[in-house]
Amino acid sequence: MKFELNKTPGNFTLKKLFTKVTKAYRSGSVDAVSTPIGNGYILKNDNFDADFYFNEAFSNDPNSREMKTKNINSLYNQVINGDNYVDCEWMDNPVGNVIISTGNGDDIINVEAGLSQNTKKYYVNAGKGDDIIGCSVEFDDDFGTKSKPSVSFKGGKGSDVFIGVPEGLIGRVKDFDVKHDFLGFDGDIKKHRFYETRDGVAIVDMRKSDGMLILEGVNSIDQINTLNDLNL
Repeated sequence: MKFELNKTPGNFTLKKLFTKVTKAYRSGSVDAVSTPIGNGYILKNDNFDADFYFNEAFSNDPNSREMKTKNINSLYNQVINGDNYVDCEWMDNPVGNVIISTGNGDDIINVEAGLSQNTKKYYVNAGKGDDIIGCSVEFDDDFGTKSKPSVSFKGGKGSDVFIGVPEGLIGRVKDFDVKHDFLGFDGDIKKHRFYETRDGVAIVDMRKSDGMLILEGVNSIDQINTLNDLNL
């Protein structure tokens, strides 16, 4: 499945979004549109602006009959445990918690978010599988600077790649596996600095005013596997 998110409500989860789209389709307020990458379901209202694309030949994606008739919880579990691409070009000032969790498939999670003091927590958990996780979220001080959200990422079991460094925020990778996981760079590894701290190895992008990504529990820079010339 491919998600495209353009607007999100407060306390966002993928399951909440999936449920909204499925119920809207069943009520007739959202139509299925045939596209080259599969059936598309497009939901636009005051709270959501999101597209889903399902390809029946790919992973665990449902067909139109299942979208109409299958229990929504079972349908969601079927989809989220397949291979998914979660793509959001911009998530602006989300309120409360943002939780993006996928299941057992091989996933790409690429969410460009402008978090604010209105955001309490931003958490990504890619679950099992070989995953690529974008970590380039930003802090938007236009909404105030009284507090900053907690930002954390988990790759889960499998070989995972973490790409990017937060700006204006400290992000934490909770389960970096030095044997199987990688840090990814878009051809710009020399523009980053690595520091060994008591919390783990910290990565700073020298082109950004502040912010860092901490690999919790990683003791030495020499333990980190890197990949250059990557682009989400």
